Formats: sequence, structure tokens, C-alpha cells
Amino acid sequence: MSSALRFVAVMGCTLLGCRGIADVSTSLDVRVSVDRSVASVAAPVEITVRVVNRGAYTIQTVEPRQYGCPGPFLVYNGAGTLVPPAVRFCSLPLYAPVLLAPGDSVVIRDRWSGDTAGESGRSMAVPAGLYRIVGRVYADNREIISTAVAVDIN
Repeated sequence: MSSALRFVAVMGCTLLGCRGIADVSTSLDVRVSVDRSVASVAAPVEITVRVVNRGAYTIQTVEPRQYGCPGPFLVYNGAGTLVPPAVRFCSLPLYAPVLLAPGDSVVIRDRWSGDTAGESGRSMAVPAGLYRIVGRVYADNREIISTAVAVDIN
């Protein structure tokens, strides 16, 4: 290997941390769980998103308290259409990012009561039916989505 090529390889490895571009999504284990499979406005579902760094390198992720707006999850209806989140009032404090070393984890908790953003920005209840909730986290400037869990809104 020529010295110029070796220099480029060393600099690239230094700048990228010797990991591939797609490495973040495969090294983070993002799982969502809910405390109930049936929910309503009167009985919201408690959502837990757990993020574990399964990789060999430290990853920067958003501090769990930063997920007040938007929440750490997305909701899809039975047709697979994204359900717009209900309006949240947030003070949006800025928290320092969390550095997840290999094997470290963070837990983010939230709740959903079957509400969505309605006309003129007001929150309204979603129609009864089956919905899918996926966890959503941000790490190393990427959005990473978990597999879905089902919740029946009645």
C-alpha cells in the first residue's frame, strides 16, 4: 500500500471512527413495549422504548428527557397510515446528548391515550380499531425505528 493511500485510510478511519455508515442502525437494539394491548382515552397505554448499544463503539444518542416533543414513538392505523401525534405543550429544554458505550442502554417512557392532532390543531380521539406503535430514537444524527407492537383502541 502506498504511503498516500495509507494516509487516506488512516484519516478516514480516524474521522469515521472505523465504522461503516450503516453500522449505527445495526448496532443499536431498539425495542418498544406496552403495558396493555387494549387502551382508551380513559386508560392510556404506557410505552417503553429501550435502546441498547450492541456495537463495539460508543454511540451518541438523544437524552431521554428530550423526547417530550416529539415523543419516542410513532403510531400507524390499520391501513398503515401514520397517525399525526396529538398536540403537546413543551418547554423544549436542551439536554446534553447521552454517550452509549458498548453494552449500555437507555430507557424512554411515554404514554398514548389514543389521541391525534385534529382539525385546527386540537387533540381528538382516534377511531376505534387496531393501531401499531413503533419506537423511534435518534442516534448519531439518524432516526432508528423499532419493530411494531399492536394496541387496540376501543
